Amino acid sequence: MKREFKKEIASLDAVFTFLVEAMDGVSVSAEGTYAVNLAVEEFFTNMVKYGKGSQNDIAVSVDHEGARLVVRLVDRGVDPFDPASISDADTSIPLEERRIGGLGIQLARNMLDEIRYSYANRASTITIIKNLEQ
Repeated sequence: MKREFKKEIASLDAVFTFLVEAMDGVSVSAEGTYAVNLAVEEFFTNMVKYGKGSQNDIAVSVDHEGARLVVRLVDRGVDPFDPASISDADTSIPLEERRIGGLGIQLARNMLDEIRYSYANRASTITIIKNLEQ
């Protein structure tokens, strides 16, 4: 199942509605649903905030592949940004001394089973994978 959304934060409500529709009939635990929602919100928001190259819609697709839920977000006409290249936040230092950013990506990485990134023809694709409990 695939849909495109305007590249704006206000689209998140529609994105979450789409995720509910796309996961209907797929056995996803509450924890798995939370992880997918958190990751999609983080990556979609980052595409809106930092993908300044274009105002193209962001495509979101959801597929059930065996025992895995696979969600892809595609932002076209932008420069590359690989979330895997972001270092984990150093949570051992006081909050006021930490650099801004990176914690949402770190949380998503810790809650998902896999995150993939690809870039071709000025299109960034983030693929998130959550294994489904059987």
